[in-house]
Amino acid sequence: MKVKLAAHAMNYKMALIIAAAVAVAVGLAFGLYRFWQGPELPAYTIKAQPLVQTVVGTGRLALPSRAKAARISEIAPSVNA
Repeated sequence: MKVKLAAHAMNYKMALIIAAAVAVAVGLAFGLYRFWQGPELPAYTIKAQPLVQTVVGTGRLALPSRAKAARISEIAPSVNA
């Protein structure tokens, strides 16, 4: 009977040693993975939005009559694409 108990105790100790070695290996693997990833950096959250583009232009307006030119110069044109 004493031989069976000694063998059982030895298997128990060996199982604890293996479990501890596995735990250390998993901890090291996780630590190396986190080191490989680098530090966490701030980032912006991106969301889909419609594209808005503003165009500013200069030029010369040539019209046949001066009366029409005064009225048209007050109107701001818009370009729809």
